[in-house]
Amino acid sequence: MKILKLKYIKILFLILLFIILTNRALYGTFNILAYPTKLTFDSFPFSSYEKTITLAGENKPKYYISDPLHKLTGKKIYSDTLDFKGPARTIYLKIGEDEYLLFGTGGENYNPN
Repeated sequence: MKILKLKYIKILFLILLFIILTNRALYGTFNILAYPTKLTFDSFPFSSYEKTITLAGENKPKYYISDPLHKLTGKKIYSDTLDFKGPARTIYLKIGEDEYLLFGTGGENYNPN
């Protein structure tokens, strides 16, 4: 009986460790209850501006871009454009009714065409 309890505790510990490390890889923080410091899409990182803004009406982001992994963790991520990967792009994490946390990439949005 004692060995069975130890196995359950070991399995629970490994699951918890997996969740914490996955959260660190995806969102830049070990704390699963904290706001993310980064978001990752297909190995493309977006750093947090650590700034919340209120957007309502026409100013709200238009496109829901959460991939299945972000949906699984309950994160609702939006963008103003469908082409959100690249330099000088901004995405929004919905944290409230009209509140969003900003994430972005640096650089210039240079399009020679």
